[in-house]
Amino acid sequence: MSTYPTQLELQLPLLQVLAEAGGEATSRAVQDALAERFALPESLRAATAEVGPGQRVNRWGRHVRWAQQRARLAGYTTAPAAGVWRLSQSGEQALGNQSRGTIVTVAVTGLGVLVWAHAEDLAGVLDDESVQLFFSSPPFPLNRRKRYANQHSARSHVEWLLRLVERYLPKLAPEGSIVLEVGPAWTPGEPTQATWMERLVIALEDRLGLHLCQTLYWENPAKMPGPAAWTTRERVRLTDRIERLLWMAPSTRPYADNRAVLAPYSGAMRRLLGRGGEAAQRRPSGHHRGDGAFARDNGGAIPGTLLRVANTASNDRYTRACREAGLPVHPARFPAELPEFVIRFLTREDDLVVDPMCGSGQTARAADRLGRRWVCGDIACEYLRGAAFRLDDLPGFVSHFGPRPAVARLAA
Repeated sequence: MSTYPTQLELQLPLLQVLAEAGGEATSRAVQDALAERFALPESLRAATAEVGPGQRVNRWGRHVRWAQQRARLAGYTTAPAAGVWRLSQSGEQALGNQSRGTIVTVAVTGLGVLVWAHAEDLAGVLDDESVQLFFSSPPFPLNRRKRYANQHSARSHVEWLLRLVERYLPKLAPEGSIVLEVGPAWTPGEPTQATWMERLVIALEDRLGLHLCQTLYWENPAKMPGPAAWTTRERVRLTDRIERLLWMAPSTRPYADNRAVLAPYSGAMRRLLGRGGEAAQRRPSGHHRGDGAFARDNGGAIPGTLLRVANTASNDRYTRACREAGLPVHPARFPAELPEFVIRFLTREDDLVVDPMCGSGQTARAADRLGRRWVCGDIACEYLRGAAFRLDDLPGFVSHFGPRPAVARLAA
């Protein structure tokens, strides 16, 4: 990010930061949390501006304080007391989080449905053994406790994910897969990482009987250093640009076909094919290759488990549409290449893909464009309004957003 997020873009994340901090936080804590959320580079965090003769202020701090004042004028926060800002009841409602047991259809296409619902509730509207792929990027563990019994530690976060996955297991097809995009979490106040991802894999295997089919790794070369306290301030840690895609399944042989995700051959491989393959040789490893080895053109190379995709879409159609509509841009978007790769690899045309925490709607769009049926949802209505912009050019798109959307109450 080369510029500060706009005041409008800061409003919903600001309220979320306060909610995650238990409903109140100092101005400095809000500034730091928002800077992390928007991956703000250190140069922008530290920039100053002159406000009077010999007087300079931190530009980012002033920018956030303006957003806090806007939130207070709107009634979302209370006047600061002793330097602490507090979330008001109106602010809690403005977060737009859906109540438990209620789902709302907010948009449809010819292949899929976008719903406003808790991830746990979405499972209740799916048929048993209907889902070929459960793909999602759940929130990572939070160091600050949320107000309403939400996940706040690595251990409790693992327990929540276990309960969530367990609800979806009956919905999974016999050859279906679960893929969770997860990333590192840091120990509060320490330059050490929590072992929550490792605990999650072991718990999914031991307690739910799932098999770890493979771990894929997403490298984001554009990721900013973080946490800033350990990487750019104390300089005691490196930039962690790797996140994991945990591929698990109830079966040891879920459906998969790597021919659907072949990578283009390198120039050297194309030249080798043109020569008719390798000449006979015994390699230092002891392996013997006969004449014509690697002479067969299989249409491409089998990809490795490291997916290198820069997450740099800061001015794409989705973000422009959100800004024009006055909606917040989701701060934790992943690139379209991730769901596209996984969907191609683990599903066939017309299979059902489900993402109950779809954020900005990347999974929904990828599934639709690849001819898969899909059901995607999120707890935050404001993010779903933005996600609809990813879908409005797809066949059969209809938006149900409005003052009185259709509400369906689930059985307890």
